[in-house]
Amino acid sequence: EGGERGGRRIAVGGIECALGLRGEFQLVNAGLAVTTLQTLQRRWSNAPVKTSSEPPRPASEQRGLEEEHAEFTWELSNAHIAEGLQRAVWPGRLEWVHLEGVGRVLLDGAHNPEAAAALRAYVDSL
Repeated sequence: EGGERGGRRIAVGGIECALGLRGEFQLVNAGLAVTTLQTLQRRWSNAPVKTSSEPPRPASEQRGLEEEHAEFTWELSNAHIAEGLQRAVWPGRLEWVHLEGVGRVLLDGAHNPEAAAALRAYVDSL
């Protein structure tokens, strides 16, 4: 499933990229994250989600909350969302490590039945 990084590809909300996290379930998580971020972007900016890769303005160029009268806005492009999905890491969650004298070992801190089922599905897919 994509080597040392995640490798699963997602296409949702105009974003297409490989995920940094492993596991089929991460496709659902990523889809929810994209939908949530784009919904918040539309609500807070009253404009469509930016599709350019232009970075957000530095904080020094933005007015403070007091000046905005507690009005909240943000700029977040699809390129920023895709970069976050690609760069995401979760140590101890479907993480492959190399142990001297042992070799390659899969680490996972599955802590509930759903996480254990996701771990099982991942191992079965190998």
